[in-house]
Amino acid sequence: MTAVPIRVELDAFSGRPNPAWALNDEQARQLLALLSALPIASLAVAPNGDLGYRGFKLTGVPGEPEVFVGRGRVIAAGPGKVRCRMDDPRAIEAFLLDTARGHLDGPLWQAVVSLIGS
Repeated sequence: MTAVPIRVELDAFSGRPNPAWALNDEQARQLLALLSALPIASLAVAPNGDLGYRGFKLTGVPGEPEVFVGRGRVIAAGPGKVRCRMDDPRAIEAFLLDTARGHLDGPLWQAVVSLIGS
C-alpha cells in the first residue's frame, strides 16, 4: 500500500519520549480515506506549546512530509506549503487514539479520551 508505514506519535510529553506506533495496512487505508474526506479550512492554526496532550504527529503519509492532527484540525506542512483541513468532530483524532490500543497506558489513554471526547 505505502512504501513507508505511517507512523503515529502522540504529542503529549516534553521531558520524555512520546509514545509512537506504526499503523497496519488496513488502518493506513482507513486513515487515508478519512483524511481525503475532510473539508479544507481557510486558516491553518499552528499547534502551540501547551503542556500535556497537543495532538498526533504523522509521518509516512504519502505526499506529505509532516502532518499534525489536533484540536479539530489536520495541518499538512511541506517545503513552502501548509494546508489545513477541518476535523470536526475530531474523528481523525478519535481514530488515531483507537489505533493506540496497546501502546498507551491506562491513565494516559483516559486523559486523551477526556480531552477529545472519544
